[in-house]
Amino acid sequence: PTAPDITRTVLGASGTTALTTTATDLWVDAGTTWSTTDPLTGGSGTERWDANSGTSGTASAGATVNPSYYHQFVFTLSYAVTGGGSPTAPTLTATQYGASYTPALTGAATDYWLDNSQSWSVTNPLTESGATERWRSSQTVSGTVSATQTTIFAYYHQFDFVLSYSLAGGGSPTAPTLTTTQYGASYTPVLTTIATDYWLDNSQTFSVTNPLTGSGTTERWQSSQTVSGTVSATQTTVFTFYHQFGPLISYSVVGGGSGYSAPTLACQQFGSSFTYTATTTGPAQWVDNSCAYTF
Repeated sequence: PTAPDITRTVLGASGTTALTTTATDLWVDAGTTWSTTDPLTGGSGTERWDANSGTSGTASAGATVNPSYYHQFVFTLSYAVTGGGSPTAPTLTATQYGASYTPALTGAATDYWLDNSQSWSVTNPLTESGATERWRSSQTVSGTVSATQTTIFAYYHQFDFVLSYSLAGGGSPTAPTLTTTQYGASYTPVLTTIATDYWLDNSQTFSVTNPLTGSGTTERWQSSQTVSGTVSATQTTVFTFYHQFGPLISYSVVGGGSGYSAPTLACQQFGSSFTYTATTTGPAQWVDNSCAYTF
């Protein structure tokens, strides 16, 4: 930037003198005002060299004028919350004029002048967040000031789903997929047999594959649990998929007659006792693999 000038009155005449980084004696008429350039020439709407104090006064005694100009960039910042809730606004932690600077962000774009080459950060997750519920942004929320920046920090209200799956009855089907939304975008992780945390956006739908890929018309891996819904609270679930077969159960009577009852199938379905009274036409009934059955 261009060196600052000092504007003063000497012997009744106004004049301007360029300042240097070396101390120089300058005379000012008593009782008159003086000022130095602030901000320095050479800046722009997004970059400046600015002194926060010591750039003007009234001559009443000898004084030392040595304003410190800070190289600063403007950060135009705001924030938004998606998914509800009323968390505390995020705080910007940075340096301005060589001192700690911690303004709270608002929903309206606001200019914050930050000292160059100093670190900055924004609260993430927001204060009210906890182990199972949070308001978090996936954006970069910290760095070192080196250029201007305009950012709307998007915080998503999320709940923690602790999910895993297990197989009952053997087989090697494809693992189930969780289909949902995270940070406003499609999110489709594959579940494992180990309990894992998945943070899901509040008020968005979720579903888990059911039956598993590899199932067909006579063999399947199916869960009887609720595998879809809308996110509104934390959830911990082990999805149990049962290996099942679907034999066609029917009967016929040879030679006629009356006074008999239809045969009943007793077996296991989804790990629990299951009975089915057969008909002469079916239909197929899904029963757990390896279960002992009787008629």
